[in-house]
Amino acid sequence: DDIEPVAEAGNDTLVYVGDNVTFDARGSTDNAGIENFTWSLRNEEGELVGVWYTESFTFSFSEAGSFSATLSIRDFGQNVAKDTVHVSVSETSAEAGNGIPYLPAIVVVLAFIVLTACLAYLLYLLRRRNRR
Repeated sequence: DDIEPVAEAGNDTLVYVGDNVTFDARGSTDNAGIENFTWSLRNEEGELVGVWYTESFTFSFSEAGSFSATLSIRDFGQNVAKDTVHVSVSETSAEAGNGIPYLPAIVVVLAFIVLTACLAYLLYLLRRRNRR
């Protein structure tokens, strides 16, 4: 078999600390079949986080940072192909406000004051109109 396989590690992604990420090589192809799947996960310093010998696996990141997962596949003709997916891990959604945009208290108070003033003015106009 002289035809090299095509490795497909997936798309780069952004997740939060604690999120589960599934690394999936099912998009990889070969004319004669794939004999071996190897995933190597490294942090931004290049340190090895782990190795998995499977078509897909799920991993939960315990710290923020940039990571790369390199998929290496080998077909039955011993041809090898590689692909890398990058994962950016941000602080947990709880620390980021559970996905709800953070509004400083002063903004909330000012919005309440403006809304109250608008309603008071509207009531003034309605009463003035009814007196005519």
